[in-house]
Amino acid sequence: MLYVPLVIAYLFRRLAWAVVLLFGITLAVFLVVHLSGDPTALYVGPEGTRQDYEMVRAA
Repeated sequence: MLYVPLVIAYLFRRLAWAVVLLFGITLAVFLVVHLSGDPTALYVGPEGTRQDYEMVRAA
C-alpha cells in the first residue's frame, strides 16, 4: 500500500506523455500530407488540362 501514490504518479506521467506523443505524430502526419501539395498536379504536370486532372482523379 505504500507504493500506490508512486504507481499512480507513474501512470499519470506515462498517460500524459502518450497524449503529447499522439498529438505530435498526428500533427506531423497532417503537415506531411497537406504541405506536399496535390499529388494529381505532380502526376499530370504543369501542361495538364482540366480533363487530364479529372481523368487521373477518376482512376
